[in-house]
Amino acid sequence: MPGRMEIEFEKKKKKIKTILIIGIVFFGFGLLISIHTLKNEGVSAEAVLAVIVSAIYIIAAIFALIKIIPQMGKPVPYIPMKGFRMWRFTPEQWLKYYKNGIYGLLVAVGLFALFVPRLMFQSIGTVIVSVFGIRYLMKRIKYHVPADDASLFELEELGLISENEVVLSLYKDFPSWKDVKDGSKVLVLTQDNFIVLNFSNRDLAEKFVFPLKGLERLAITQMDTSGGDVKSVTTILTMGFRDLPSLWLVLKGESHQDAPEVFISSFLREVDARLMKKPKPPQALKRAADVKAGADFRKIDIKSEDFNKPDSSGSARVIEL
Repeated sequence: MPGRMEIEFEKKKKKIKTILIIGIVFFGFGLLISIHTLKNEGVSAEAVLAVIVSAIYIIAAIFALIKIIPQMGKPVPYIPMKGFRMWRFTPEQWLKYYKNGIYGLLVAVGLFALFVPRLMFQSIGTVIVSVFGIRYLMKRIKYHVPADDASLFELEELGLISENEVVLSLYKDFPSWKDVKDGSKVLVLTQDNFIVLNFSNRDLAEKFVFPLKGLERLAITQMDTSGGDVKSVTTILTMGFRDLPSLWLVLKGESHQDAPEVFISSFLREVDARLMKKPKPPQALKRAADVKAGADFRKIDIKSEDFNKPDSSGSARVIEL
């Protein structure tokens, strides 16, 4: 039975489908009108550009309706080193990817300014907003750290990870520890496990421990959840584990030094290492001796589920966080 998050996700998919279909009808009429204009009034820059833009949208929208949207949020069998090409990017490759996106936007606005001067100012405004959004994503990737010392100490002091736990990467889905609230998440990657910490408030958290070697199915989806700009795009991880509950994770990317893209790349590398039985020598991230726990550090109530244990069962269950 689908969970609440999956039901909401399907509603968003239907909304996207409806928008694309309306767009196909709108651009379809525009394409017919532009072709009629070219036949009866001769070639004009505006009519040619309208034909090109309409045709590109229609083709892209049909492809999305047939190939992309039906697969969104649907986990596929995970094969080590296969698929999820973009999500295996290094930080440098991500920065190059987003930089090329900015160049593409500049070329597009240049074409509009050349062929349709009256739309130049609207196009420039759209590009400026988009460029600022992309720059935000690039900044987040640039300042991403595998795990900052303050967060490691915070987690240790709260009893959420042990002092001897080998932490390879860490991701927190909130700007700072004072901003922890209901639904705030921390993801911890160790050599053997994927640990999810879900906070109800600053004094109560759930801890779920999944073995990396148990991952069988995976889907990674990015979706605009509210604002219509890149800052409102969330990353949704859907995971299926062998004989274990399925996992739905929504990553909002609200921290300026925690990039979902970079953490997911680290996650995939470690999963590949475990499934291919080639674990790397454990290299825990160093704790700086001069970093001290804040005055408000304290033990909190923890509800813990470790799915490495034999009695942890319930493959039909879905955990939504």
